[in-house]
Amino acid sequence: MGRATSSKFFQPLTVYVDSSSNLYFGDVSWSIIAKVSVNGTVSIVLGNSSGISCCDNIPAANVRIEPSSMTGITGDRYGNLYYAEKTSHRIRTVMAENNTVWTVAGVNPLADASLGITDDGFSLRDNYLHTPMMIFMDSQDRLFYYESGWCMVRYFSPLTNGPVYTVAGTGGCNSMFSFFEYDYSGVSARIVPLGNLRNTALYVDSAGGVYIGSQSSGAAVYRIYNDTIFRFAGTGSSGVGNSNIMATSTKIRAVNGIVGDTAGNVYLSYSGGLRVVYPDGMSALMITGTTDVDCVPLSEAGISANGGMAIDTAGSLFVADTSRSRVRKIGVDQYC
Repeated sequence: MGRATSSKFFQPLTVYVDSSSNLYFGDVSWSIIAKVSVNGTVSIVLGNSSGISCCDNIPAANVRIEPSSMTGITGDRYGNLYYAEKTSHRIRTVMAENNTVWTVAGVNPLADASLGITDDGFSLRDNYLHTPMMIFMDSQDRLFYYESGWCMVRYFSPLTNGPVYTVAGTGGCNSMFSFFEYDYSGVSARIVPLGNLRNTALYVDSAGGVYIGSQSSGAAVYRIYNDTIFRFAGTGSSGVGNSNIMATSTKIRAVNGIVGDTAGNVYLSYSGGLRVVYPDGMSALMITGTTDVDCVPLSEAGISANGGMAIDTAGSLFVADTSRSRVRKIGVDQYC
């Protein structure tokens, strides 16, 4: 397709950067996954509108992603790419060794997702998922996902066809988001529905802490660690918030992206804002301007930030600016 900055896309929603700093993003409206190589050229990895969506061991070039279904992208250290199909109730992989597509979680061909919850300790392959949303692969090759149909955060190891385990949620969706405020164990705590597919975010840090963001009954980010859920950022009231303030004392908006760097900083993207939370809990707004052009200081830049976020090995951030039909980079750029 040529250079990425010269190519048109519609609604880039989710982003992922591999260990070689190649950028992948999913366009939810065009039902494609695109790759931007480090040299700036873009190509389509997956998404053939005339292809097929059932069956495994199909070349990626022949596979169709169900319309408005793809809600998350991640990858492992071996170069395999994973994506979640919300309305198809499954998680699939594009194998690096032969570029074929396989279902790693969920029934294939498709089945009624409301048939039941796959119990902990059982394989998700050929078992049921109910509306998987954002996904994230951690350093131990565990794939974490939010199963919005049952309001649960869960994980499994797709490389070994490992069993599924629950991080938080009971399989019931409670209407009170404030349930997160108490020291319930991770398994007994309940997570409210995260709303539509643009109001979810999921991240796992190097210590195994699981972050999840929502707007459902108030904008906030929560960290699940050692079977306990804590409020990490936000007050529960929506707003852009302030700088140089504890993250738990400032307002934020619906969080669409969460990612961390090797120094322990955690970045949050939300509509109209991009915030960093430092290891000591203090936080600051990174983008405070309104200028809608490239190559300007963060103090002047404006961004919608209503999609996902990723970070490369150099510490540059990539944010899906969904409503403006683009992916933006925050960091040093060779073209500026």
